[in-house]
Amino acid sequence: MVLSIIIPVYNTEKFIKKCILSILDSCDDSMEIEVIAVNDGSTDTSLKELQAIHDPRLIVIDQDNAGVSAARNRGLDEATGSYIWLIDADDYLNDHFIGEVYDILIKTAPELLLFGINWVEEDVVHGQRIYPPGDYTVQQIIASRIYDSNVWSRVIKRELIENHHIRFIDVMNGEDFDFCMKVFCYTQKVTIPKIIGYNYLTNPNGSSKKRSQTHLENLATHSVKTLAHLGIYFKNSRGRLLNEFEVFKPWFNNNVFGLLFSLYRFDYNVSFAKNIIHSLEQNGYYPVTKEGQGLKQKIFITIANQKALFLGILRLRRVFN
Repeated sequence: MVLSIIIPVYNTEKFIKKCILSILDSCDDSMEIEVIAVNDGSTDTSLKELQAIHDPRLIVIDQDNAGVSAARNRGLDEATGSYIWLIDADDYLNDHFIGEVYDILIKTAPELLLFGINWVEEDVVHGQRIYPPGDYTVQQIIASRIYDSNVWSRVIKRELIENHHIRFIDVMNGEDFDFCMKVFCYTQKVTIPKIIGYNYLTNPNGSSKKRSQTHLENLATHSVKTLAHLGIYFKNSRGRLLNEFEVFKPWFNNNVFGLLFSLYRFDYNVSFAKNIIHSLEQNGYYPVTKEGQGLKQKIFITIANQKALFLGILRLRRVFN
């Protein structure tokens, strides 16, 4: 088996058939591909949608709800392909994209394939993320500020995952960042092809509904939890990694910047924001260094690193919003 595609499924009855058929309908009989769909206790008709697709290349696993990390890990445990591709159930591939990816795997045997994406809404592309094609070291990827933490934008040699016992951690936010970071710790070469054909659905529920305070706080708390977990991982693995923490420091900085910016952008309680900053301090991620950041990020970080000023700005935003 060449390629195992793993799709965690939870209440995506509107999208899952399109996702899977965008893969299977573009595969010819010579391609060694398996699609592992893990239904994570969906309460809608997602499982029925999966069971209605009669194709020997599709493996449907049904489990009690345990979260996206557990569903992906179950897929990794069952996979037999030389390569792993983790795809989201509400996304889909362009015609022939799977064939183009497969040809690259067969002809060049890359260690890790990283590609750009299309941002789509109602089948209309409204943006793209494009990377310069070529072969890169991880150091070159980070130096180019390609801070891509999405598992679905890469195809990975399974031995890279299995040899180093990499699995998704059980958090609400940051599991992709953790997984991608750990894979990069052991990656020698990253290949970026010219092709783009992954369609990321930006608004799958057709809603811009405001997130609850509890949900926002859970996301921020779990982001800090992920950063703390990775800090321990790097400390305990020091001297055994191909790429050590120093290589990834700009990527870490960018992640912390994103967390601080979310405290500014969304309606977090100011006392909660203060606690998050304190947690970042305790884990050594605050104040944030500006290494590897763009000009706008550096300006924001300069302000955010002045805790009293930053919290004062947050209070004013809460008053006038």
